[in-house]
Amino acid sequence: NHALAQFGWMQTCLTLFQAFIPSSILYSAEMWFDITNKSVTEAEKCYKQILYTLLEIPEKAKYETILLEVGLLKIEAIIKIRKVIKKKLALLINYIKFMIKRN
Repeated sequence: NHALAQFGWMQTCLTLFQAFIPSSILYSAEMWFDITNKSVTEAEKCYKQILYTLLEIPEKAKYETILLEVGLLKIEAIIKIRKVIKKKLALLINYIKFMIKRN
């Protein structure tokens, strides 16, 4: 495909990776209560394995360096961000409900 060749296979892989993999691994993670370190570690292993397989990265490559190079976050960071967003959204919804009732 000419468009794929022009865009670059690595950029295409990263775009698809970012679009589908974190959401699949972390389905409803912002709702998880008392998520264990073991669960985060397992999710991180899965994330790493898929990334390394797609980009054909040797297992010896340092994970944090690869993430930095390709502009990705660790799963743990994604979970924290989602939880913060969920809390902020809940506050916003409550504020809107309050303002509607007030008027």
